[in-house]
Amino acid sequence: MRIVILLILTTFLSIGKIAYAGDYYDDYDDYENDSCGPDHKVCFNVYCNFKNKNEHSEKTCEAAAKFTQWVSKGGYEIRNESDGDLNPLFEVKCGTELIYSGIGRRFTDRNGTRIQGSYGPFPGIHLPKYSLEAGKRTVDSCLDLRDANLEGYCFVYTGAFIHF
Repeated sequence: MRIVILLILTTFLSIGKIAYAGDYYDDYDDYENDSCGPDHKVCFNVYCNFKNKNEHSEKTCEAAAKFTQWVSKGGYEIRNESDGDLNPLFEVKCGTELIYSGIGRRFTDRNGTRIQGSYGPFPGIHLPKYSLEAGKRTVDSCLDLRDANLEGYCFVYTGAFIHF
């Protein structure tokens, strides 16, 4: 009985791992040939604008980040977390108030990328999946503040770092 349960559990866990890998790699190069592995680092610049209009007030914020991330041979984003020299410089300003300026953290997974302050979840921006690919693009985004969630967009550019 124990062997049957162990065999079923092992099979279930193996299927889960295969499905997870397949979900990620189906959209990219052929995984079997390892052409999707990390190949080179790319410099990313992110500049965002956010607005929150409600009946009591209008809040506008800007966010900026610059960082280096590994991408696949084809230039596609790779799931990972920033660490050390891969941590982003991150800045958020709402109106004239500087909310955050310093080193942040970046988490890229199957849902997209989150860039946040280094000491907690706020402030934080969310970039949708496939935002961190070589090139330039404008993507919808949201800014999480301790007291609000603002919607907006981000311009994502790869290449030499811009200064802010």
